[in-house]
Amino acid sequence: MGSINLGLSGIPFRTYTDNVSRSLLPNSPMSRLSQYLSVNVAGERTEIVVTGNPMADWNYRFYGKLRYRLMPYIYTYARETTQTGIPLVRALVLEYQSDPRTYDAFAEYLLGRDLLVAPLWSDTEFQREIYLPEGEWVDFFDGTLYPGGRMITYQAPIERVPMLVRNGAIIPLGPEDQHYVDEKSSPYTIHIYPKGSGSFDLYEDDGKSYDYEKGIYAITKYSYQAHANGLTIQKSIPNGKYQIPERQHIFCVHGLSRVQSVRQEGNLLKPLASDEELKSAQLGWRWDEPGKRLWIKAKGGVKEAMTLQIALDRSR
Repeated sequence: MGSINLGLSGIPFRTYTDNVSRSLLPNSPMSRLSQYLSVNVAGERTEIVVTGNPMADWNYRFYGKLRYRLMPYIYTYARETTQTGIPLVRALVLEYQSDPRTYDAFAEYLLGRDLLVAPLWSDTEFQREIYLPEGEWVDFFDGTLYPGGRMITYQAPIERVPMLVRNGAIIPLGPEDQHYVDEKSSPYTIHIYPKGSGSFDLYEDDGKSYDYEKGIYAITKYSYQAHANGLTIQKSIPNGKYQIPERQHIFCVHGLSRVQSVRQEGNLLKPLASDEELKSAQLGWRWDEPGKRLWIKAKGGVKEAMTLQIALDRSR
């Protein structure tokens, strides 16, 4: 609640020093705390390595890694905060001012514009009521689609903090072993939740100097357009003076019906038969039918524009 209230009070960033969990005894209930810290604040300093609570340790590792995978998204919105003053952690009412039910939505917030987070506070509670604003919202973890404009009861086992993506969003994720901005150059996974059309302007700089004040940064636009027979995805040439490290691009498109073909710059990409083949391939696509996710490994470097054309199989 502190970060939400500070944002409404004109303080756009909050950092956090973890002097709470350090003072707890081994095996104290603190798994929910360890989840919340990683998906709330602009910066965190902690001395925790091992707590003595196996589930809390798992949560620290899992959500700490998730936080740094989300760094391309978080860093882009942190830059927007410096330009506009709109906080990184946003009360729902900041984005949905015409919806009176967002004015008193309890202990839930937007991280940037497109991620809704609703933490639980007790290790003995496993569900909570969440208000979803207008539109549609997709569970970040399992892909469940929820209509907005209503309350839902969300089931949250001890390893789950409720996180939902605004349907229509683009969420860029860094590598699985990312530790800080630009530490790893490959791959970036661009998660697309298509609804009509959408875009995301990915901001990048060196992550360590003040050269961005001299204009040494770059912005790359990722966009999509849904149409009757499928989807077109585009990546722009980066705009700016910062030289982005080379990396591979992986696209993950959520919620599609069965895919027929994928083309890049008009050329057919090879369909891959298994997750193992996808992992080892440099180029191609894999349709995950149970998860309704399309994975694409694209060709080309960061300095090149890309166009992907996805055709859906309407025979079923």
